[in-house]
Amino acid sequence: MKDNDFLHSIPLDEFLAKIKSTVISSVEEVLKNSSKSEYPELFTPAQVAAYFRVTKQTVNNWSKDGVLNKIYVGGKPYYKRDEILSFTKEKISKKLIGNDKPKYYS
Repeated sequence: MKDNDFLHSIPLDEFLAKIKSTVISSVEEVLKNSSKSEYPELFTPAQVAAYFRVTKQTVNNWSKDGVLNKIYVGGKPYYKRDEILSFTKEKISKKLIGNDKPKYYS
């Protein structure tokens, strides 16, 4: 049997479904493995400020007050993605359900 005889032996729809299934499982595997990084995703103070639409000084104040913890890599400050997301969830829940707003919430 020649290589191209194989293509003629299965219906086109079945062949395309097999390709689609293989590609999807390969992409899912790559995504699953890429999310298991040893290092958390880090953001600069400027990126955090842009995300929250505040100044870099506000982000610095949050760090001083312990609201966000910065880490240093190569002598430069960064913020962990997980911590930023936790702060975001807290900020949203306070705005939606709480009247008790800390000084950091507008």
